[in-house]
Amino acid sequence: MNAAIAERYEAEPRRSIAWALMLADTGLLLTAFFALMVAHSEPVTSQIEPLRADFVSQVPRNADELLARLRQNRADIEMSMGAGSSARGQQVDPVENIYRKLASELDPSQLLLERAGNTIVVSLGSAVHFAPGSAELDAAAIRTIASLGSLLAEFKAEISVEGHADNRAVSGRYRDNWELASARAGSVVRELGMSMGSSGSVLKSVSYGDRKPLLDTLDTAGRERNHRVEIRIRPL
Repeated sequence: MNAAIAERYEAEPRRSIAWALMLADTGLLLTAFFALMVAHSEPVTSQIEPLRADFVSQVPRNADELLARLRQNRADIEMSMGAGSSARGQQVDPVENIYRKLASELDPSQLLLERAGNTIVVSLGSAVHFAPGSAELDAAAIRTIASLGSLLAEFKAEISVEGHADNRAVSGRYRDNWELASARAGSVVRELGMSMGSSGSVLKSVSYGDRKPLLDTLDTAGRERNHRVEIRIRPL
């Protein structure tokens, strides 16, 4: 009988939840074995006899019934596992949600977009070009930042605006590159905040001065790339 059960049951298709099926099947088989031992044990008192009779009545009586119970266990487990997978599949990754929205709306020639783990990085690039030693935004830059802010307004996120400067000496209004980078980040934060309104997001500005250059170079093109503003977005 055992060989027949094994042959028929193993012929059933297996799925990725084999571990759960194995545990359920083992539990059922052990229960059946224990019930058979109880059924063939010495007579018991009248108080225990009803309990034993009820327990034994629930044990499969033959190979076909046992196989049917095993199959039902499998069906129940697959249904519960499938429902869990379906629910997980319906969950939306908030980072991916924001990333797709920005990717579909932003002009890649002006704003560079990338995903780094649970953070989205928007590099303002040529869209926000600061004159040497200046933190002033021109009209085109303000429009670009306002467009970005209107897209972010529908999300709740922690938004960190990072200011970077090149390694040229600063003269005039700002004492050093730390102040210059901070002022540039502040200009962008101000415009973002105005366009986002009360969205529930957290806005902050950070200055890295000239400590995080993209290029280790002294030529004009490299310096242009090093003084920049990056926006890091992390969903809340």
